Amino acid sequence: MISNEELGAIVKKIRKERNITQKELANGICCQTTISYLEKGKVFPSIDIMYYIAARLGVTIDYFFRTLEEEQNIYTNSTVAMIEKLTKEKRYEEVYELTAAERKNMKYTIFPHKYIQYIHWQYWRSAQYIGVVSWEKCVEELNNLTNHQKKEIPKLQDLRIKNVLANVLAENKQHEKAKQIYQELLQYDVDTQEYNKLKLKVFYNLTRLYVEDEEYHLAVETAQQGIHYSKKVEDMSAVGNLLFQIALCYFQLNEDKARTKQYFEQAKFFYEFLDHSIHVKYVETYLAHLEN
Repeated sequence: MISNEELGAIVKKIRKERNITQKELANGICCQTTISYLEKGKVFPSIDIMYYIAARLGVTIDYFFRTLEEEQNIYTNSTVAMIEKLTKEKRYEEVYELTAAERKNMKYTIFPHKYIQYIHWQYWRSAQYIGVVSWEKCVEELNNLTNHQKKEIPKLQDLRIKNVLANVLAENKQHEKAKQIYQELLQYDVDTQEYNKLKLKVFYNLTRLYVEDEEYHLAVETAQQGIHYSKKVEDMSAVGNLLFQIALCYFQLNEDKARTKQYFEQAKFFYEFLDHSIHVKYVETYLAHLEN
């Protein structure tokens, strides 16, 4: 619901754009004091008064609400973009400060559920990264953010949070719990580009966990499923990583050198294509070892 202050600011902005005085706007509708109080956010007029004010300003009554929604969308979208950028650059202290400020802002402004959920997610994850809260507390709060939709098909953001939840568990040696969540995420079938990218991340995360636990055959199987899915959705962004994990498994299993080398070279091809020079050098160390 729009607040007194927000409605007053919009009315004042339109009135000034139209070069109308408060007295002219009030004429025949209400007293000038009401307009003054409205613009200062001190009163919320009745619906009939708002109807006549809107008509005199040359807008429909829903314009006030649509304008606020559009301005809020610009604000929330830019805030999310900033948090995504900071997270990608691993500037977690700044993410924490920004999300902490937004959590305070939520006490005075009504935001969409998706934005509120996003801010809380990024707050707890960044707080855990910089040591403000324990990983157990982070897991608890992320669980709380996604446990509200047990009967519905989860939305993409719920699935993204679950992936992060599994990552936190994996980082803290809770491997079986993490695997269970990753496997659950792979069961969903949502035909959107964003979900496809998330699913490829999950294939990679689960594969890495199997490798870490020396479950090499499961790792190879999962990575191959991920490569097959990459072809299906025409997204090759994760193929290099998945090929590398298969090569690593064969290396650890002392499989045929030619076969192992083939997978390392395929992974190197994708890394070179994507300009991932650090990954290329990493693969080259294994290739050199195979030559010895």
